[in-house]
Amino acid sequence: MSGELTDGPPLASPPDRADFIAVNDTTLRTWEWGAVEAPPVLLVHGAFDHGRMFDSVGPFLARLGYRAIAIDQRGHGDSGRLNSGNNFAINFLDLCCLTRMFDKPIGLLAHSMGASLCFSTCGAMPELIRWCVSLDSLGPPSIAFESPPITEVATMAFDYGIKTFGRGARVFPDRDAMAAQRGAINTRLPKPWLDHLVEHGSTEVEGGWTWKWDPAFNVGIPNGFREENIHAELARVTCPVLVLTGAEDDMWSEMGDDEIAFRIGLMADARQRSIDGGGHYLHLEQPDAVFAEIAAFLAEVD
Repeated sequence: MSGELTDGPPLASPPDRADFIAVNDTTLRTWEWGAVEAPPVLLVHGAFDHGRMFDSVGPFLARLGYRAIAIDQRGHGDSGRLNSGNNFAINFLDLCCLTRMFDKPIGLLAHSMGASLCFSTCGAMPELIRWCVSLDSLGPPSIAFESPPITEVATMAFDYGIKTFGRGARVFPDRDAMAAQRGAINTRLPKPWLDHLVEHGSTEVEGGWTWKWDPAFNVGIPNGFREENIHAELARVTCPVLVLTGAEDDMWSEMGDDEIAFRIGLMADARQRSIDGGGHYLHLEQPDAVFAEIAAFLAEVD
């Protein structure tokens, strides 16, 4: 896998256009499918990923008549680097600023942490969002907020930050090793998509290859964010929302049916569908089922 892929993932097509855009004192990489004049939809990836994970979703939305714009979030892919440990907050501000740059309300489609950011944006600027599709995310589950005292967490965070900035990015001997590492973490990811995410998410350096994501993304500064904040944000979401969750056990399956139902009920116009055979990357694992749900949702609300 040292060079370009010869056989890409199923349903994937390269972007029609690629660019960089200045946002919130940084530069974000954008990948686009569809006519420039079509209704815009922002595609927002999750942690440690990049915009090319939407190489099947983007063409699908373009066929439905939308302009799909995937971004590399700050600290990921080809976008600008991070400059603090307040990673969620700065990426949220980036997304708010980007949303304001359009001359009409936009759609949002996002995965994992990207969807959490989009819910925050929907709550902060409801007048600018037409609809939102979340792929396997309603924010961190309740169990994620069970942590040691903040003084202990802060000490661990600063210690980890010193180690991270001192050692730099990990260098892999080749891209096959990177795919093996990623496959051990995301065990349900199909092999063609593993290779695709590695190909577009890595860069060659002296001695081998490194991930494009900024090592600083691993460094989180403790803050006052609590589960109550998530509930308050969801209660401010007024646009139509579709939440698709994977039916299979996977990385984020800690959230039970009751907690999912509670968070869905906080939003004014939300519905949730479970995708059989899908895990955390349900849009890559079960694309036909996911696309059918999205198409039905958009036919209803847009």
